[in-house]
Amino acid sequence: MWLRGLKQLSAVGAALFSTVFLVILGTGVPAVAAPANQMQLEFRTNMMFENINIYLSGELTNVVINWGDLDSDPNTPNVTQTVPNQGPGSGEVTLTQAPDFDGVYVVSITATKLERFGKCLSGSDTNLTKVLSWGDFGMTSLRCGFDHRSELRQVPATLPATVTDLSNAFSYANAFNQDISGWNTSNVTNMSKMFESAVSFNQSLANWNISNVTNMTDIFKKVVSYSMSNENYSSTLVGWAAQTVQPNLNLGPVTMQAVTCDAVNARATLLASPNNWTISDVAPTISCPTNNNQNNNQNNSSSSSVAANELAQTGSSVNGYSEFAWLLVIVGTLVLVSPRVLKKFNQ
Repeated sequence: MWLRGLKQLSAVGAALFSTVFLVILGTGVPAVAAPANQMQLEFRTNMMFENINIYLSGELTNVVINWGDLDSDPNTPNVTQTVPNQGPGSGEVTLTQAPDFDGVYVVSITATKLERFGKCLSGSDTNLTKVLSWGDFGMTSLRCGFDHRSELRQVPATLPATVTDLSNAFSYANAFNQDISGWNTSNVTNMSKMFESAVSFNQSLANWNISNVTNMTDIFKKVVSYSMSNENYSSTLVGWAAQTVQPNLNLGPVTMQAVTCDAVNARATLLASPNNWTISDVAPTISCPTNNNQNNNQNNSSSSSVAANELAQTGSSVNGYSEFAWLLVIVGTLVLVSPRVLKKFNQ
């Protein structure tokens, strides 16, 4: 009974007690380092009997969920749930519990195989706040992993090397703004709509290896310039243009702008052959030297030298004018004067 009385303290007092006595209150597994092969998720509920949801799909083998202690009776054991096995590509499974008091719950998942974590939602699912560990279950998809998880703020600093699909992973995850530049994305092929409407996200992805990505459509859709800065967008372009990337990718609508010359040239590299990307962002407004301009200057210099040689050869028959023709070519590269013209002019 004293536990139920404790839940009636002021909001501040309850928050302090739920932190200090997290284990005593039975609000799940303490937020400590996870065992090597567990996925751990932290949920924070704001009212009694608020659902906490986990969405899985695809191949599921030996999946067991430890929901922790979901009621206020200290003598009640943790709630565990075994998920039925299913084969590759199988449909979504929604797993739900409703704790009888508000607080922090850390839920643990073990498995032999867990193909996909996540579900594409139509509305906010607010109480998943952290992913403390991924586990090692051969996960290949985080498609819609945190879609509409509007209070998500933390994920592991590394990504399982088996993941190939990050489409919609953080779409509508409105609070998410963690530096995930250390993720190894070298095996990822799909990043479409990954940050759609993730309006708080403002990080550079320059370090990501995108060499195998074949679908990047709308990756930053509705990520506006007051969230992701032009500087981080510019840095991302520079990092990506330095790689060997897949051709014909489409970034879709982007409200950011390349604001450094390195970024402007990187953008041009991605747009040009053999990359041939489509980048519908805010067009750059700064003037920068480009490789094409440098090549044109070299070509102009080469053309001038050829013209000078020709003038030198033909000008020998024009008394006193071959040297003058050379002077015109060297000093005024845009003016090429034929010795015949000079001779005619002299008459």
